[in-house]
Amino acid sequence: MPRQIRKYVISLDTYLSILAVVSSFCAIGITFYQAYLQRTEQYASVMPIMDSYLNNGGDDREWKVAFVFVNNGVGPAIIQKCELTYRGKSYKDMREITHAIVDEKLAKKAAKPEDIAGYSFTQGGFWPTRVITAGQSVELCNIDHKYVARWVDDVLNMGEVRVKIWYKSIYGEQWRFDTVPERIELRNVKIE
Repeated sequence: MPRQIRKYVISLDTYLSILAVVSSFCAIGITFYQAYLQRTEQYASVMPIMDSYLNNGGDDREWKVAFVFVNNGVGPAIIQKCELTYRGKSYKDMREITHAIVDEKLAKKAAKPEDIAGYSFTQGGFWPTRVITAGQSVELCNIDHKYVARWVDDVLNMGEVRVKIWYKSIYGEQWRFDTVPERIELRNVKIE
C-alpha cells in the first residue's frame, strides 16, 4: 500500500494569527526600546559635568589668581571625595598648599618675609555630600598678592597642583574629575 502524504492547508485565519503573534512581539520589543530611550534621556537630563578654570592677571605691582570649579552639566553634582596634591604630596586644602609654596620660595630667597606679610586668601572647599548645582561655581582659592598669587599661579599652570573630585548624579552614576589627567579625555571619567 502506497504511503499517503498528508497536505496541510493554511487558511487565511492561520496567516492572520501568525501575523498577530509576530506583530505582538515587535510591539513588545519597541516598548522595551522606548523605555530604554526614556531612561537614557532621564539620566542625561540630570548629568553633572565638573570643570575647572584659572582666572589670573595683574601687573608688577599686584597679581590675582582664582582657582575656580564649576558644574557645567544640567544636574547637580553630589561630591563624594576630594583629593588635593602638590608635587605628589597630599594636602588638606589650598591654604596648606599655598603655605608650602610660600615656604619653598622663602627658603630659596625669592622674597623677604616682610614682602609676603598681609596677602589676602579666600578659599572654598569640597566635602562629602556637598551639592554643586548646575551652573554653580566654587572658588577653591582666591589670592590677591604681588608675589604669592604669582607663585601659586605658576605652580597651577605647570600642573604641580592636582585636584581629583569624585562625584555622582542624583541617579547614583559616578564620575571622577581630574585637573591634570594623562590625556584630556580622562578629565571627566565615568566610574562603573
